[in-house]
Order: sequence, then C-alpha cells, then structure tokens
Amino acid sequence: MDVPGLDKKTIRFIDASQAFMILYTIAVAYLGAGAISASTLTLIVFPSYLLYTLITRNPLMQRLMVFGFVLGVVELIADHFAVVTADSLRYYADEEPMMVWTSPLYMPFAWTEVALQVALLGIRFTQRWGLAVASVVLALAGGAYVFFYENLAKSAGWWHYENVAMLWNTPYFISGAETLLFFVLPAVMLLIYKQPLWKAALWGAICSLWIWVTAYACHLLFS
Repeated sequence: MDVPGLDKKTIRFIDASQAFMILYTIAVAYLGAGAISASTLTLIVFPSYLLYTLITRNPLMQRLMVFGFVLGVVELIADHFAVVTADSLRYYADEEPMMVWTSPLYMPFAWTEVALQVALLGIRFTQRWGLAVASVVLALAGGAYVFFYENLAKSAGWWHYENVAMLWNTPYFISGAETLLFFVLPAVMLLIYKQPLWKAALWGAICSLWIWVTAYACHLLFS
C-alpha cells in the first residue's frame, strides 16, 4: 500500500503535535484554565497544520485537512444533538460570545486536528496489519484518545455533560459514537488517499453524519 505523502517527516510532525496536545490538555486541566485555553490550543495547532500543508504541498495532508475540516463543520449537527436534543452537553458561559449555532467557534478546527491525527494512524495501522485489524485497533485506540479529552475537558473548563449515563465525565453515547467513527476511518482512508479533494470533502461530510446517526442510536441504547 503506497500512500503518496506518507513520509517520515510528516509522521514525526503529526506525532509531535499530538504529544504537545496531550501535554497541553493535562496542564490546562490541572490549572482549570477555562475555555480560552481550548481556543488557544486550536490557534496553535490548526495554523501549524495548514502552514505545513501549504509549504510542503503534501498530497496526503491536503486530503486529510479537507476531510477533517468538512467533518468538523458538519459535526456541528451532532454537537447540536448533544446540546439540545439529548440535553446533556454543556459549554461554559465564557464561550457564549464566540459560538456557532450551539458550539464554540473553535470546534470545527479542533475536530480537524483530531480527525487528521486519528486518520493518519488508521493509514499506518492498515499498512502494518491490514484493514480488518486496523479498524479494530483504531476503534480502541481512537476511542481511548477521545475519552482522554472528554474526561479532562470538565477539569479544564471546556465543556461537561449532565442528565445522561456516563463513565467518569464521558457519556456512553459519546464514547460509542466516536469509537464507531474510528472503526470506519481506515476503510474511508482507503477510499480517499489517492482521490480528488472533493471526494475527501464528501467523505468528511458522510463521516460526520455517521457520528450524528450513531450518537442518536447510542443515546437511545444507553438512556
């Protein structure tokens, strides 16, 4: 499986950014830094991804950026479901001046970062183990990765949940939806890694609607 743009420099860059995000999140959760720290993180990482993509003209990064950004924008539907329909997701008051629909302005960009990171892992796992194993491993690893962020978000002052069954600070329906997203990502990456950018955008939208559908189903299951 030859993936144009999957080189050591790109892998090191994304791995380093991922490590930075983990350490940053732990630090701001410890400090209770508030919503501004979520926006600040996005203002650091997203522009660095965009600049890297523009400077290197890396074809894989181009596709992953388009895929992740469209996913992040359309994911506002799933966010609205969690905020209004499920009546469980709560953002803090200091985020209200910078909201898009029912989500903070930074949310589509933050989703771009996470989707790109996990999708890249999916490609690497598929190269190593094949699609079936990669799908299972990424579902577990990606689910744990987002579970980490969901749990620290409350301490950091980013968001929290109410009125729903949870494990620590993460609702079961959120964990279920995000794990199911990561399960299908390796297969989706096989469909777009050599295709035009519009197909990456299309699959970003489809995957985001998949989040919404699975969130709804998991909410019914665990409510």
